[in-house]
Amino acid sequence: MKDILRTLIALLISFVGTLLTFYVSLYVLLYLPVKDIYDCYMQDILTLRILFIDAVKIFLSATVGGAVWVVFDIVAGFFKVGGFPYLLFELRDMIWNKDSESVEK
Repeated sequence: MKDILRTLIALLISFVGTLLTFYVSLYVLLYLPVKDIYDCYMQDILTLRILFIDAVKIFLSATVGGAVWVVFDIVAGFFKVGGFPYLLFELRDMIWNKDSESVEK
């Protein structure tokens, strides 16, 4: 049971890391800078400084997103026992043993 809990925690951490990666790389570092460039252009206040900073954010979006994902994957690795297939096999064995115990009684 302890192994199943550790695997579930690892899966949860990996899932949260994936969601946070999408948020950081796609929304914060890709969508918002493009929106900022567009808004500044439409208001006629676009400067070279704004354009340069937002371009750097856009170019770094994949790198930062990958770094966030790697950090969460490393943290999840401390909890992993055998991975997701291991969890399925453990759950199957628990259900199988529970059914066989009830039949024996």
